[in-house]
Amino acid sequence: MDQPISQDAALIEMAAASHPSIPFWHAPDAVRVPLLANCASMGPGEALLESDVIVGDLALSPHWINQHIRPQNPSELRFIHAYGDSMAPTFTDGDVLLVDTGPGAKDPHSREGVYVLQAGDKNYVKRVSPTFDGKLQVTSDNPSSKMVQILNGDHQVTVVGRVVWAWNGRRL
Repeated sequence: MDQPISQDAALIEMAAASHPSIPFWHAPDAVRVPLLANCASMGPGEALLESDVIVGDLALSPHWINQHIRPQNPSELRFIHAYGDSMAPTFTDGDVLLVDTGPGAKDPHSREGVYVLQAGDKNYVKRVSPTFDGKLQVTSDNPSSKMVQILNGDHQVTVVGRVVWAWNGRRL
């Protein structure tokens, strides 16, 4: 009697069938990190979809995640595309960024870093640094981009998460 195939098993079977000349191995303990349709801008802002959707996922080894990322909860990781040049040379146009969206990763007051910020109906990738007076300084890494913004609590900005890795493999 045939047993129902799980969704994961069906995806593995489909992936293996699409590349028959390449041996396919699936790690049962792999962490499947969703790739979101919404992207972020390293420039003037990237308009948000009305509701975000998962367009795929990437499987990462728990060992690699614990060695390089160390999130509080690996299920809070997300991949997004980023476009623009305001964060060059840290990121380049079209990079895929790994973002920790967990609660501990959403507080730039406690840790300077590169964050995905939502302002209005747009997503941005910017460097955020706490200032001595408790405000947040938002900047671009590209020396030709002179953007500096001080957030003092009057701005409607949501921290989506902290960028923890770029597809190019450079640690942040």
